Amino acid sequence: MTIDWNTLSREPQEFEFTYTWKDVVLYALGIGAQADELSFLYEKTPGGLRVFPSFAAIASGGMFLELSRQVEGFRFLHGEQGVRLHRPIPPEGKIMAAGRIADVYDKGKAAVIRFLTEGRTQDGVPVFDAEHVAFYVGAGGFGGDPGPKAP
Repeated sequence: MTIDWNTLSREPQEFEFTYTWKDVVLYALGIGAQADELSFLYEKTPGGLRVFPSFAAIASGGMFLELSRQVEGFRFLHGEQGVRLHRPIPPEGKIMAAGRIADVYDKGKAAVIRFLTEGRTQDGVPVFDAEHVAFYVGAGGFGGDPGPKAP
């Protein structure tokens, strides 16, 4: 599938991510939390349920999901993930996120797409900044910037 990468919006797109403590616990179990990490697994933990910082990768995935609906999503391969926390992620609630495509690089047989997302509470308080990098197999060769060289 040929994509005109120049026509894709680079403007931030707003989306909401609503979750409960059950989602947080299921995520913790999914990434292998153990019994000695009870504060991530039990909602009645003294001091409150804690959220793994990497949960921000789930809460920030709306931009990536939106693009994968517009193209052949099965051709995406996860490349990199980065998260910077401003404060602990609340154990339940709603994250208001603004995601955008920051860069698209031509790697010959694939395009590399870098997404940036800012997550905040409903009151506008910053919670995290996230970066997703994905390879879109078969979408390269469009003559675009090859991107930075590996260190």
